[in-house]
Amino acid sequence: MELLILGKQNCSACDMTKTVLTNKGIKFTYQLLDDLEPELKKDYMKLARQQGKLSMPLIIKNKEIINLQEAIICI
Repeated sequence: MELLILGKQNCSACDMTKTVLTNKGIKFTYQLLDDLEPELKKDYMKLARQQGKLSMPLIIKNKEIINLQEAIICI
């Protein structure tokens, strides 16, 4: 299952996450949160609030938000 990374412009944490995943050979799709359709953006933000993960980037696997360590371990 490929990861979905949602980030924002000029986000050093987003850049670092992409670099780490790339260096580990982990496949992912990166999208800017602001480029998503409004309804999809709303759904992801609701999921983030429910899981208490409101900082960027959002790393999504199987409709669950995970952290970078989990992304590296569970792939």
